[in-house]
Amino acid sequence: MKAVKVKLAFPSEKPVNFKIGEVNVRIGKIPTSIEQQWADIIIEQYPGWIELVVKKKAAKLSLTTKEA
Repeated sequence: MKAVKVKLAFPSEKPVNFKIGEVNVRIGKIPTSIEQQWADIIIEQYPGWIELVVKKKAAKLSLTTKEA
């Protein structure tokens, strides 16, 4: 399965446990890697509780100069 990074969408001092069947998923304010299927279930059952963490793309720098 594909893994995604998620974190809590609200500030919390303690991580939150989500019980899905026999699987216990713990998510805190630090991004955590979980399977996509568990993230989809949590987002569906508890909208607004977690958010996906996406990689930031590095900015491209232009090395060319403009002549006056």
